[in-house]
Amino acid sequence: FGSRLSEADSALGPRSLSARTRNRDMSKRRLGLFPAVIEDQNDNEEEEADDKPKIPGIQNLGNTCYLSASLQTLYSIPQFLHKLYKSFEVLSTTKDLPLTTALLEVALTIGALKEEDVPLISPDTARSTLLSSKAANPSALKKQMDVLTDKFTGYEQRDAHEFLGDLVDFLHEELVGTT
Repeated sequence: FGSRLSEADSALGPRSLSARTRNRDMSKRRLGLFPAVIEDQNDNEEEEADDKPKIPGIQNLGNTCYLSASLQTLYSIPQFLHKLYKSFEVLSTTKDLPLTTALLEVALTIGALKEEDVPLISPDTARSTLLSSKAANPSALKKQMDVLTDKFTGYEQRDAHEFLGDLVDFLHEELVGTT
C-alpha cells in the first residue's frame, strides 16, 4: 500500500494539494453534479445567495442511505435523466412505468431536473409532507423496489452497489421489456 501511495503522490507532481489550491477561492465550488455554495462570513453576497435555487436532499426513510447513494450515482451520469425522460415520454402512453416515474419525481424534487423540461412529471408527489423542508421523499421508489424484489424490504442497512445493480436491471426490464 505504501508504494501505491508514493506512486500516486509522484504522479501529482511536486506541488502538494495545498500548493495547488492556495490562491483559489475554495469557499464557493461545485461538488458533484449539483452546485453547493459554502457561505463565507466575510462575503456580502447574501442577497445573491437568496436568489439561487435551494437544492433539497433525499429524505432518509431509516437506514436507507444506500438508496440515496444509488440515486446520486445515477443522477451524476451525464444525459441519464434526459434520456430516461425521453423514454418516459414515448413509453408512458402505452405502458405503466412506476419505477421510471419514481426516479424522475425524485430527480425533479432535488433539482436535478427543471419542471419546464419534464412537464409530465409532478414534483409534488415526491416532496415530503412530513418535513418542513422540501426534501425528496423516495418512498414511492422504495415501495416499487419492494414490489419487484424482497432483497430490500424493511429498513435495514443494505449494500448500495447491490441496490444500484438491481435498480438498473429492473429499470431496463421496465423500459425495454415487453408489456
